[in-house]
Amino acid sequence: MNNKNRVELRGFLGDNPELTAGVDGLNSRCVISLATNYKYLDKATNTTKTKTEWHRVIAWGKTAENAAKYLIKGSEAEVVGRLTTREYEAKGEKRYITEVIASEIEYGSRPAAKAESTPEAEPAVQRTTVRRRENEVTASSNFQTEEGDPF
Repeated sequence: MNNKNRVELRGFLGDNPELTAGVDGLNSRCVISLATNYKYLDKATNTTKTKTEWHRVIAWGKTAENAAKYLIKGSEAEVVGRLTTREYEAKGEKRYITEVIASEIEYGSRPAAKAESTPEAEPAVQRTTVRRRENEVTASSNFQTEEGDPF
């Protein structure tokens, strides 16, 4: 069995994405705060409760630039990536943080009030990673029928 480090999260942004660019605009980095909800039944009170988990998502390169361009606070997003843990020192003590390094981000709905107020409103769903099927026919393809006539 192969080892696998894969995470899929779907939730809402708790804040606007923070984009930082490296030297000469290379190695762009975007930090996203993503909230996911978990519903469960509290047997003591027989009521459904919701627990919110916050995830720190890091995107790099073109994925980071697109995330900063299309996402705003309250936007829905689906993230696919891998978990990573790092340590740092703050106030003399070691601290650990777990982050999701995003390989692809799919954009969902945006808050209605803010989406309409932007001058160049984008479509509701965008993808940063485009995958093509092997047998997919595109409009720019130049296929011909048996008689030799193009469609």
